[in-house]
Order: sequence, then structure tokens, then C-alpha cells
Amino acid sequence: MRAFARRGKAFRAAPSNRLPSERREVYGESVSVTGSDSMKTFRSRVFVAFGSARALPVAVAMLLAACGGSALPKSETITRSQWNTFEAVKASYDRVAPGTTTSDELRAMGFDPFRSANVRVLTYLDLMRQFLTSDAIKPADLDPAVQRCLAVRDFCVGYHIALERINRERKGSALADLLNFRRQTHETGWSFSALFLMQNGKVVYKLWSGVPRIDRLIDQDNPLGPVQEPATIIRDRLP
Repeated sequence: MRAFARRGKAFRAAPSNRLPSERREVYGESVSVTGSDSMKTFRSRVFVAFGSARALPVAVAMLLAACGGSALPKSETITRSQWNTFEAVKASYDRVAPGTTTSDELRAMGFDPFRSANVRVLTYLDLMRQFLTSDAIKPADLDPAVQRCLAVRDFCVGYHIALERINRERKGSALADLLNFRRQTHETGWSFSALFLMQNGKVVYKLWSGVPRIDRLIDQDNPLGPVQEPATIIRDRLP
């Protein structure tokens, strides 16, 4: 009883801020906890230990959840013109009749470098480089209409138009895309290019090329993720 009394007395004599202490392990770190004030420190260390381990994935998950379906970037490449579809520009091209269509009629159809965007004027020197792409091709190998046009030099003028409309949309996992582990880009659209040669105020030759329907998937796999190309991570996230 006396020992109990002494212990009780010692306990009663202790200051109010001297409460029992204990040690706890937090992720392998020994943390001393003494009293109610120290418990706050212990809780804060627990929060930091757990929070630091979970901060990045939780933040990324919250960001992706907030963005919803728009987490992955999209972009569109458009060569501006009066034609919005491949079929429309091809129909205008088909109306041009070499030997019949005049330069004024060609410009009225929309192939006018002074009123329509992205129509390039070519001199006879430009046209020679366009047709004679190597030493293996001789002037005699060209179409007779092209030969006659190039022979008059400055009186031979070319119009070149190149149009495209490409939509790019990222597919797949938004997290894998963000961390650069895997990026899938779906491209759709069309492209069209046409060349017209004019001599003495009339169209004497025409030629076209293009892709009526573009549909391709670009799949880029980076096993090292953000370490693979650290300098391009932010740049590639932009549309």
C-alpha cells in the first residue's frame, strides 16, 4: 500500500505535461510519442508517410477523373480553301478540260493564287524541276503538251495546289500516355494535290494525286516511360 501510495504520490506530483510515453514504428522509422501534444506530431508523421507514398497516383487519378473523356489531346491540320471534302475539290478538278478551259475559267473555279489560299504559281524553271526529277528522265519522255509548254519558257505558267485535312486523336490509356509509356494516335482525313499548266491563256495540261481516305494508327511504345524521352514529354502532351 505504501509503495502504491508513493507511486500515486509521484504520479500526482508529476506536471500535467508529463504523460506516459511510448515508441511506435512508422514505415520502419522509430517515432517517440509523449503526451497528447506528441500524439499530434505522431499523426502528422503518419499522414506524411502515407501521403507521400500515395500523393502522385492519387493526384493523377483525380486529374484524369476531372478531365473525363478529354484527358487525351486532339489536334487538326487543315489547309484552308473553299473545299471542305476530297470529293468537292476533285469535282472542281474534273471540270477543267485541257485545251478548252481558259485561265480565267480556271481561276473562277477556285484555283486562283491571288484570291484562294495555298495556290502556288510555278515558273517554267520550277516546272522543269518538277518534271525532270533525275538525269534518267529526258524532256522527250514528257507528255507532248508539257514539252510544248516548257519550250515557250516564260509563256508557260503552272498552278500547284496542295490541300489536306488531318484529324489526330490520342487513344488508349490516359495514364500510360501521360507518363510516356505508350501513345496511340489515330489519324483520319484526306489529302489532294493538283498541277495545272497554262500556255497562251489556256490550260494545256493537268495532273492530280492524293489520298481520298486517310485512316492510320500510330502506336509508339516506350518501355522506359518518362525516362525514354524526358525532353519531349511536355511538348508531346500539347495538341
